[in-house]
Amino acid sequence: MWKMSDREVEEVEGIDEMVLESLKPHPNLKEIRIWSFIGVRFCNWFSSLTNLTSISIVSCGKCQSVPPLNKFPYLKSLSLEFLSNLEYFSEEASKEVTFFPLLKELSLKDCPKLKGWWKRDDDDDGVELPSFPCLSKLDIDQCPNLLSMPLYQSLEELRLWDTSSKPLLQTIMLVNSVGPSTSSKISTPLSKLKSMEIDGIADLESLPMEGMRNLTSLVDLNIFRCSRLTQVHQGIRFLTSLQNLKIESCDELDFLKDDMEWQSLQSLYSLKLNSLPKLVSLPKGFQHLTSLQKLAIGCCDQFKSPSNEDEYYMPWQGFRSLRSLKVYELPKLVSFPKGLRYLTSLRKLTINNCDQFESPGNEDEDDMPWQGLRSLQSLHFLGFQNWCLSQRGFDILPLYRICILMIVTNLNHLAVRMTMICHGKALGASSLYIFMAFQNWCLSQRDFNMLPLYKI
Repeated sequence: MWKMSDREVEEVEGIDEMVLESLKPHPNLKEIRIWSFIGVRFCNWFSSLTNLTSISIVSCGKCQSVPPLNKFPYLKSLSLEFLSNLEYFSEEASKEVTFFPLLKELSLKDCPKLKGWWKRDDDDDGVELPSFPCLSKLDIDQCPNLLSMPLYQSLEELRLWDTSSKPLLQTIMLVNSVGPSTSSKISTPLSKLKSMEIDGIADLESLPMEGMRNLTSLVDLNIFRCSRLTQVHQGIRFLTSLQNLKIESCDELDFLKDDMEWQSLQSLYSLKLNSLPKLVSLPKGFQHLTSLQKLAIGCCDQFKSPSNEDEYYMPWQGFRSLRSLKVYELPKLVSFPKGLRYLTSLRKLTINNCDQFESPGNEDEDDMPWQGLRSLQSLHFLGFQNWCLSQRGFDILPLYRICILMIVTNLNHLAVRMTMICHGKALGASSLYIFMAFQNWCLSQRDFNMLPLYKI
């Protein structure tokens, strides 16, 4: 491993290439790491280490080229990070259709000038592309100018972060255009992919339908900070094995266009929707998510209570398997949908910091959402000012097995609720936690004596 501190770099600047050249490691070396090398070119002996299985080159800011990486037939792991002047790995495309025959992990991070694996001319469009036959994990982070990559049909884990969408989109297009001479060597592209994270891809406007239809093994999908993404339904409907989906901070994403495109997600287990300014309500298509067990919705400024009967019921009717529901920081949410009564398997309910959440106008409206919550075990209220559950609502809940957590800010509602808890069925609650920062309120002696303190 070659690594120098900043002070050492200043002292040896100008002779570091000579120092590295003089090392001459053993030809059977398996792993090499080079950090903070400030030379322009790597040493001559690098290419002779044909037995290398792992190469890591980090913070070599002046390097404009790297050793001929395709000369390492046993390479399994390759990591190139903070190479600020690197534009291409090779001057010309490899003559071999299959290269890096054993490479399994590839990481490219903070290479702002990196444009591609090799320089390409307009005449290269019909040239057969090299392929990673065994690559299972690909991580591309902050490489905004990266326009092309070799094929990676065996990939199992893909992470794209603060880079262009072109590597993914162009790879899909190139795979689809591969001629008959290579089609037998390439299985369905990306059919083995199990995990994909797309984070900060500013130019991505939609999930590519032609590529997504092949992702039949995808289990985990995370989509974060894609500011131009407007719809996901054309691609997401093919993900029949998807179990975990997170979508966060996508300002232009409009779920109303996706209403009926969720029916293929019969395996979806966990769904999180966070910081989506255009999310107004749950799409009706969510009724098809019959296997969903965890749902979290938060930080969506326009999300509001349903305005008609279809919105009240339809999205919730399929949530028969839902066990955990969390809603938080939804400033326009004023009440629960009546469809909450369908959540017969719900065990944990958390409502955090929904400032406009208020008590319903009458007890019938109040009680209805709670009637189906017969499996509830944990009930958390945090940051409420204007909401309280009626006595009948408490009577409906199976409080003998519920852990109740209250963080409240309205003293009057707290006093009323505490009296109800002390005298009602909440006496049997397995746990009751109340956090408050008040100076002028206390529980009456009579109410205090009624509490089952051995359980609280």
